[in-house]
Amino acid sequence: MLDRILEVGVNEHGLMYDAVNPQTGEVTRNVIGDNWGYNYNGFYTVYQLDGVDRYRRATQHALANLKPHYWKFAWQGKLIFDQPRHKTVMQMPMDYPRINQFPEWFTVEANDRLVVTAADRHQTHTGEELMKGLPVSLEAGRTVRLSVGEAE
Repeated sequence: MLDRILEVGVNEHGLMYDAVNPQTGEVTRNVIGDNWGYNYNGFYTVYQLDGVDRYRRATQHALANLKPHYWKFAWQGKLIFDQPRHKTVMQMPMDYPRINQFPEWFTVEANDRLVVTAADRHQTHTGEELMKGLPVSLEAGRTVRLSVGEAE
Protein backbone atom coordinates (compact mmCIF):
# COMPACT_ATOMS: atom_id res chain seq x y z
CA MET A 1 0.00 0.00 0.00
CA LEU A 2 2.76 2.46 0.88
CA ASP A 3 4.49 1.84 -2.43
CA ARG A 4 1.24 2.52 -4.32
CA ILE A 5 0.76 5.79 -2.43
CA LEU A 6 4.23 6.90 -3.49
CA GLU A 7 3.55 5.74 -7.05
CA VAL A 8 0.27 7.59 -7.66
CA GLY A 9 -0.62 9.61 -4.57
CA VAL A 10 2.06 12.30 -4.37
CA ASN A 11 3.02 15.31 -6.44
CA GLU A 12 6.53 16.05 -7.70
CA HIS A 13 7.41 17.56 -4.31
CA GLY A 14 6.32 14.45 -2.43
CA LEU A 15 3.22 15.98 -0.88
CA MET A 16 0.12 13.80 -0.91
CA TYR A 17 -3.05 14.53 -2.80
CA ASP A 18 -6.33 14.73 -0.93
CA ALA A 19 -7.87 11.83 -2.87
CA VAL A 20 -6.63 9.28 -5.40
CA ASN A 21 -8.21 6.19 -6.92
CA PRO A 22 -5.66 3.54 -5.90
CA GLN A 23 -6.75 1.13 -8.62
CA THR A 24 -6.49 3.50 -11.59
CA GLY A 25 -4.04 5.99 -10.13
CA GLU A 26 -6.36 8.86 -11.07
CA VAL A 27 -6.08 11.89 -8.80
CA THR A 28 -9.72 12.50 -7.89
CA ARG A 29 -9.13 15.60 -5.78
CA ASN A 30 -6.15 17.59 -7.01
CA VAL A 31 -5.53 19.37 -3.71
CA ILE A 32 -2.69 18.74 -1.29
CA GLY A 33 -4.16 17.01 1.75
CA ASP A 34 -3.54 18.52 5.15
CA ASN A 35 -2.65 15.18 6.73
CA TRP A 36 0.46 14.33 4.71
CA GLY A 37 2.64 14.84 7.79
CA TYR A 38 0.76 12.18 9.73
CA ASN A 39 1.01 9.85 6.74
CA TYR A 40 4.75 10.35 6.44
CA ASN A 41 5.02 9.61 10.14
CA GLY A 42 3.72 6.16 9.19
CA PHE A 43 6.17 5.85 6.29
CA TYR A 44 9.09 6.80 8.52
CA THR A 45 7.94 4.38 11.22
CA VAL A 46 7.94 1.54 8.69
CA TYR A 47 11.44 2.60 7.66
CA GLN A 48 12.57 2.49 11.29
CA LEU A 49 10.97 -0.90 11.92
CA ASP A 50 11.69 -2.68 8.64
CA GLY A 51 14.61 -0.70 7.21
CA VAL A 52 12.82 0.16 3.93
CA ASP A 53 15.04 3.04 2.88
CA ARG A 54 12.73 4.31 0.10
CA TYR A 55 10.25 5.33 2.83
CA ARG A 56 12.94 7.34 4.62
CA ARG A 57 13.93 8.97 1.33
CA ALA A 58 10.28 9.76 0.49
CA THR A 59 9.81 11.44 3.88
CA GLN A 60 12.99 13.47 3.49
CA HIS A 61 12.01 14.45 -0.08
CA ALA A 62 8.67 15.89 1.09
CA LEU A 63 10.23 17.75 4.00
CA ALA A 64 13.03 19.17 1.84
CA ASN A 65 10.46 20.61 -0.58
CA LEU A 66 8.36 22.49 1.97
CA LYS A 67 10.35 25.70 2.23
CA PRO A 68 11.35 26.11 -1.44
CA HIS A 69 7.86 25.41 -2.80
CA TYR A 70 5.27 26.11 -0.09
CA TRP A 71 6.82 28.86 2.02
CA LYS A 72 4.90 31.58 0.16
CA PHE A 73 1.47 30.33 1.16
CA ALA A 74 -0.54 31.99 3.91
CA TRP A 75 -2.18 29.68 6.43
CA GLN A 76 -5.11 30.06 8.76
CA GLY A 77 -6.56 27.50 11.12
CA LYS A 78 -6.76 26.32 14.70
CA LEU A 79 -4.12 24.83 16.94
CA ILE A 80 -6.10 22.21 18.83
CA PHE A 81 -4.63 20.66 21.96
CA ASP A 82 -5.33 17.02 22.67
CA GLN A 83 -7.13 15.56 25.65
CA PRO A 84 -5.97 12.50 27.59
CA ARG A 85 -8.23 10.19 25.56
CA HIS A 86 -7.19 7.09 27.50
CA LYS A 87 -9.06 8.69 30.40
CA THR A 88 -11.79 10.79 28.81
CA VAL A 89 -12.81 8.46 25.97
CA MET A 90 -11.62 4.97 26.85
CA GLN A 91 -12.10 5.32 30.63
CA MET A 92 -8.67 3.82 31.37
CA PRO A 93 -6.60 4.91 34.39
CA MET A 94 -3.37 5.38 32.38
CA ASP A 95 -2.05 5.46 28.84
CA TYR A 96 0.24 2.63 27.81
CA PRO A 97 1.78 1.44 24.54
CA ARG A 98 -0.44 -1.00 22.74
CA ILE A 99 -1.29 -2.12 19.25
CA ASN A 100 -3.77 0.23 17.57
CA GLN A 101 -3.21 2.88 20.19
CA PHE A 102 -4.93 6.21 19.83
CA PRO A 103 -1.84 8.43 20.11
CA GLU A 104 -2.13 11.32 22.50
CA TRP A 105 -0.11 14.35 21.50
CA PHE A 106 0.18 17.46 23.68
CA THR A 107 -2.56 16.72 26.19
CA VAL A 108 -4.30 19.11 28.53
CA GLU A 109 -6.92 18.60 31.19
CA ALA A 110 -10.08 20.74 30.99
CA ASN A 111 -9.28 22.55 34.26
CA ASP A 112 -5.60 23.20 33.48
CA ARG A 113 -4.46 26.83 33.34
CA LEU A 114 -1.70 27.35 30.81
CA VAL A 115 0.15 30.35 29.44
CA VAL A 116 0.65 30.40 25.67
CA THR A 117 3.41 32.71 24.49
CA ALA A 118 3.87 33.90 20.91
CA ALA A 119 6.57 36.54 20.41
CA ASP A 120 6.04 38.93 23.37
CA ARG A 121 2.36 38.16 23.81
CA HIS A 122 1.36 35.98 26.78
CA GLN A 123 -2.19 34.69 27.17
CA THR A 124 -3.60 32.43 29.84
CA HIS A 125 -6.09 29.78 28.74
CA THR A 126 -7.91 26.90 30.35
CA GLY A 127 -7.35 23.40 29.05
CA GLU A 128 -10.96 23.42 27.86
CA GLU A 129 -10.26 26.51 25.70
CA LEU A 130 -7.12 24.91 24.28
CA MET A 131 -9.02 21.73 23.40
CA LYS A 132 -11.46 23.87 21.40
CA GLY A 133 -8.49 25.41 19.61
CA LEU A 134 -6.51 28.62 19.32
CA PRO A 135 -6.95 30.55 16.08
CA VAL A 136 -3.66 30.92 14.21
CA SER A 137 -3.00 32.98 11.08
CA LEU A 138 0.30 33.08 9.26
CA GLU A 139 1.24 35.47 6.51
CA ALA A 140 3.09 33.96 3.58
CA GLY A 141 6.75 33.39 4.41
CA ARG A 142 6.31 33.99 8.15
CA THR A 143 6.72 31.62 11.06
CA VAL A 144 5.35 31.61 14.55
CA ARG A 145 6.90 29.96 17.59
CA LEU A 146 4.64 29.15 20.49
CA SER A 147 5.60 28.05 23.96
CA VAL A 148 3.21 26.63 26.51
CA GLY A 149 3.72 26.55 30.26
CA GLU A 150 1.77 26.31 33.46
CA ALA A 151 0.11 29.49 34.67
CA GLU A 152 1.14 30.69 38.10
